[in-house]
Amino acid sequence: MNNEEQYKNSLLKNDKNMSKPGISQFFKQVYGLVEMAIEDCELILEVGSGAGASDRYLVSREIVRTDLLRFPDRKIVGDVDVHNLPYEKNSYDAVIAVDTFHHFQNPYKAFSEILRVLKPGGRLVVVEP
Repeated sequence: MNNEEQYKNSLLKNDKNMSKPGISQFFKQVYGLVEMAIEDCELILEVGSGAGASDRYLVSREIVRTDLLRFPDRKIVGDVDVHNLPYEKNSYDAVIAVDTFHHFQNPYKAFSEILRVLKPGGRLVVVEP
């Protein structure tokens, strides 16, 4: 099994675990806070969305979800490296990153790229364990 397969299997396992009652309740609260933070934002980018778990909690929002891997059935844009985002400067009202920053190879570069694609006065919502 190669690294990409292992990563994909790990993301799918994590996504399945999110349906367990205690974990589901925790993330419902987390994403409730995220929702409040981005409530007046229209163009929203999620970096490191994995298999798209946020989709079950932020159902009323149009969000561009990205990850290194593609999950086309879940509308995840793949091959997106947070260290080199393929989006124009000042293009998003909000960027969310839930349980991801500790996975980034260079968090400072990722942060710099996220700030580049955020509109002036935009919101960055980071949730870390």
